Amino acid sequence: MCKGLNSESLIILAGLDNETTEEREKYFWQTIEELGLDVKRTDFELIESYAIYVAESVMQDVVRETNYSKRYIQFYEIEEDLEYLNYDNHTISNSELTLNNADSLITREFELFLEAEKCKID
Repeated sequence: MCKGLNSESLIILAGLDNETTEEREKYFWQTIEELGLDVKRTDFELIESYAIYVAESVMQDVVRETNYSKRYIQFYEIEEDLEYLNYDNHTISNSELTLNNADSLITREFELFLEAEKCKID
């Protein structure tokens, strides 16, 4: 509503603080439909989007809290390089990183990170 989007179901949804989850979900999906929003509905797509959101949130907090600890810096550098790729088409820390291979490179970094954690490598 603050963004100029409005629907009857959205108004109802805004007032359902103490209603059951089923009731809120019903009006949520009606609002999505009324506003013509394109949302992902498969379990895999929802889980994938949520996992990305959580990973990004965690890494932002971890990097801030650790003052860019060497232990986590690779994730910060990948995120920075992706920003550079999107806006300037170059990287600073990961020369092998491209927009086409970003998913596989990030996955590999998480695999290496987990291996290091299991071995208690700093």
